[in-house]
Amino acid sequence: MALGPIQMTDIAMPSGKTNQRPLYGIGLMLISIGVYAVQDAIAKHLTSDYSALQILFFRAVGAMLILLPLINQVPKGGWITKHPWLMLLRCAVGAGGMACYIVAYRTMSLADVSAVGFSGVLIVTALSMAVLKERVDWHRRLAIMIGFVGVLIILRPGLGVFGPGAAWSLLGALGFAIMTLALRVLTRTEHPVMITLYFTVFSIVVLGAFLPALWRMPDAVGLAWLLGQGLMCGIGQVLMSSSLKVAPASTVSPFTYTIIIYGLIIGYFWFGDVPDPIMLVGVSVLIGSCLYIARREQVDARAVQA
Repeated sequence: MALGPIQMTDIAMPSGKTNQRPLYGIGLMLISIGVYAVQDAIAKHLTSDYSALQILFFRAVGAMLILLPLINQVPKGGWITKHPWLMLLRCAVGAGGMACYIVAYRTMSLADVSAVGFSGVLIVTALSMAVLKERVDWHRRLAIMIGFVGVLIILRPGLGVFGPGAAWSLLGALGFAIMTLALRVLTRTEHPVMITLYFTVFSIVVLGAFLPALWRMPDAVGLAWLLGQGLMCGIGQVLMSSSLKVAPASTVSPFTYTIIIYGLIIGYFWFGDVPDPIMLVGVSVLIGSCLYIARREQVDARAVQA
């Protein structure tokens, strides 16, 4: 969401009422997901020449160029976080999870990484019971179990499909889940633009400190690819944020799963990845379970409002 898989977090979590323009919001979300998918493809392309840390460093630099004009959205006094340790956890786990996804791209297709990454939605729901003490009804518990069956179908452990790339994808999904739980707390008191910029600055400073040991001098074309994926990351976040401002999250969030469809199309034409039928069955099961969980959460939210 980074995406590997899309993360509707940080700047993409505006508060307040929307203008209720659902079709426009859906269109913006679909464009945003397409931008993220191209960014992921560029990252996969770069893994043959550069380390994950160098790719992420330039992604942060490129994203910062897009995000800087949004600084004035943060109110005065809104730059000091009320949860410094939780903010640090969000930044560290977020960067680590993104690095895991990029490493996974070396041996897995775009669609596979995105599909496995969406298991993070299931992990979030499961962890929310223990960490945030949220109530999770039996419908969602059953959906979690079915969703993990879908992940097993995709990975097929014991049949030679599960490998290092799948393990890195699962680690990335776990990082996404922990980051999402942290954001559920942070967004209660912190401005979303501030959260995003904290993470971007963290990535530039911390990853930059490790770069001398892993640095590979890019040529002009390589530098364009490295910065380009960062610019697309920033553009994708702005588009996603815009979609959530004109339509309810419950309306547009299901369309984040089109990242897998984009991944299948781009992976086929760019990298020659051909999905097998069993993988498609697993993806269908996983997406179905995640959509059902989202639907149940929407029903619960309406009940609370009523």
